[in-house]
Amino acid sequence: MKQYSRKNLYDSLWKRLQGTVNLLQVVTGPRQIGKTTLALQMMESWKGSKMYQTADYPSIPSAEWIAVQWQKARELPFTGGNDTLLIL
Repeated sequence: MKQYSRKNLYDSLWKRLQGTVNLLQVVTGPRQIGKTTLALQMMESWKGSKMYQTADYPSIPSAEWIAVQWQKARELPFTGGNDTLLIL
């Protein structure tokens, strides 16, 4: 995978993911600026369980769809000493 060129954004997000307080991290912005590339590189580096599911559908995914993805991620085995990383 091509290395993400905005290393400062990668480093900032990585630091937040490694923090002691595990909050949701939201990456937003216009289309085609590298949000998915950044998220996939986070996933590639993550040592624990991880799950990626695209939410790029013509209509906005429902709250139920998000809840199903959340539950699937919670059911993944605990590995690598890290929490599970869920990327939607």
